[in-house]
Amino acid sequence: MPWGDKTVKELRKEFIVASKDCFNISSLCREFGISRKTGYKWLKRYENGESLDDRSKMPFNFPNKTSKEIEKLILQVRKENPGWGAATIHRVLENHGIENLPCARTVNNILNRNNCISKEESKKRHRYIRFQREQCNELWQTDFKGDFALSNGKRCYPLDIIDDRSRFLIRIVPS
Repeated sequence: MPWGDKTVKELRKEFIVASKDCFNISSLCREFGISRKTGYKWLKRYENGESLDDRSKMPFNFPNKTSKEIEKLILQVRKENPGWGAATIHRVLENHGIENLPCARTVNNILNRNNCISKEESKKRHRYIRFQREQCNELWQTDFKGDFALSNGKRCYPLDIIDDRSRFLIRIVPS
């Protein structure tokens, strides 16, 4: 049976209707292009009055999920100390003897999930470290600057050499 422009729910309803007149579920399942296990599953759902829509793939339980109490405690500490990050909050709670604490990364995820961390503030707190030597000629850097076409049809691949401290272009060589 071709699928055409029908939704999955419509096809499941057609399968249910067709199963009422059919004695051989195996042949009906082959006709619809599904396994017998799937056919019986749809029939059972229909008999129980359940929806024929797709079900969520989300698990029923999360065995390693952080408890609500710990999450509230983390958010309370953050509210009292807005400048503290996840590692500090984790360490302070650990020092107070709180049991079953998640790792600092999970504390950070909890803070993110509850909109306690803004991207602008995070960027401000990261210091930009410039890679630069103390004296000129202590380190030179080489870099290919991409290629371009010459008038004779050949490609030019320029290589430059730069002093790290002064950013002086020492040499550029076409190759």
